[in-house]
Amino acid sequence: MAGEVRSFVELKGQPKPSEAQLLDLLERDTVLRRRLADALPHATGQRRSQWRLADIGLEDYGFALLSDTCNRLDLTQSDAWQRLFGGGAPRCRTASTQLRRAG
Repeated sequence: MAGEVRSFVELKGQPKPSEAQLLDLLERDTVLRRRLADALPHATGQRRSQWRLADIGLEDYGFALLSDTCNRLDLTQSDAWQRLFGGGAPRCRTASTQLRRAG
């Protein structure tokens, strides 16, 4: 997990990440949270508390990152939804259509 954390922190340190880097950062955040969720049941005491706090921090950061990513991508385009959410074309088209109607 140490390598994944280093990779995440290095990418997070980019001053002005591109859209692709934002998506990669969001994916890395999610991977780290999954790893913590898998390790948490086996942790005890202070380690468990530290991992919970790390997960909360990653969740907060992930939410802010998702918001920033949504704001930067043109989410009226179906392909932007597919890049952001990894496919699910019918849902992407539906969300894209609803956004166009609302805008």
